[in-house]
Amino acid sequence: MDHPHSIYDNVRTRVIVVHEGQLLLHGEGAYSILPGGGIEPHESLADCGEREVLEETGLRVRVTGLAFLREWVVPAYCPPLANQEHRLEVARHLYGIEVFLTADLIDDDTTVRPGPGENPAWWAPLEEIDTTPLYPPELREWVRLLLDGRQPPRAVRPFIATLEDPLQRPPAGIFGT
Repeated sequence: MDHPHSIYDNVRTRVIVVHEGQLLLHGEGAYSILPGGGIEPHESLADCGEREVLEETGLRVRVTGLAFLREWVVPAYCPPLANQEHRLEVARHLYGIEVFLTADLIDDDTTVRPGPGENPAWWAPLEEIDTTPLYPPELREWVRLLLDGRQPPRAVRPFIATLEDPLQRPPAGIFGT
């Protein structure tokens, strides 16, 4: 059975919101992720990021810039796992780009209120990020650079899916620092 494929299936945003020494996260399975999601037709990356943060946390933000890009590839030779998305079975491979954006909180109230059907969301202290089950793992180094007062770079090496654990901590220096 053929299913139509859209470029919008391959582009996602994730939004880094740091406020008063805390990072906005939400839960998805066994690990914590940044708020974000798929871009919709006729939507800019900034619009997508702002909409997704509002839907997933109830907070309004204004996108301020590009943090980094993360490219991911699941080649056809990787057998799909039972719990993987249907689009993997259809395409027999998967390619995508996650655009990690920075944003400022524009609400005075920092109380997190996820929308109906959304996963829990919370503020995590930056000092605890290194021990937080986090996806993508590259985000730890980005936060570490921020805590050290250094400007995190804007790109990471591509993620090529293998049969290894995708949550495995990447080698130090993934940002070329």
